[in-house]
Amino acid sequence: MQGFVKCALVALLLVAAWPAAAADQDHARAAVQAGEALPLNQVLARLRGSYPGRLIDADLRREGNRWIYRIRLLDEGGTERRLTVDARNAGVLSVREGGRR
Repeated sequence: MQGFVKCALVALLLVAAWPAAAADQDHARAAVQAGEALPLNQVLARLRGSYPGRLIDADLRREGNRWIYRIRLLDEGGTERRLTVDARNAGVLSVREGGRR
């Protein structure tokens, strides 16, 4: 019975989080359409020369008064890189290199 209750609580939390995630996506889409943020494909094209690799994940979010992309790439050697990028101009704000995948 406890397992059922735990599963039900997890399902309830996921359903409750769904509208917030959809609203975040709507805000990010509006930022790109308004010219406040570059589309992800343009940002990746600008980064490709300095940070080659396969895209693992990307997230556009508002931080303070600007839009930021958080991008995870996997290079040919299997090293993961996490970049924080200014979404307006594709300027790299920080880079963290993780372990191998």
